[in-house]
Amino acid sequence: MSGEIHIGKAIRQKVKERGLHVTDFADAIHCNRTNVYNLFKRKSIDTEQLKLISEILNFDFFAIYSIPQSKYLVLLEVDEQRLQDFSGDKSLIFIKKVAES
Repeated sequence: MSGEIHIGKAIRQKVKERGLHVTDFADAIHCNRTNVYNLFKRKSIDTEQLKLISEILNFDFFAIYSIPQSKYLVLLEVDEQRLQDFSGDKSLIFIKKVAES
């Protein structure tokens, strides 16, 4: 994948993850089933509609445009020995060691 975001597929995935029926989702965003299926095929979407969809699905779809698609942020809690094991991996960047509370 070239980093291109297909917003329709992302929305379809969230609808599925939330366990929503397409008709219920359609009602929530004030359209019919056919329009929802057409939305799932779209690579782009109006920002007002995306805002409503983000609210309905409780997911910030705008955020996926601001995160580089080739990198991931993973937060791990590890002990000192594991940290040493990871430190040899040049693909990982360590930001800060957090002291125990």
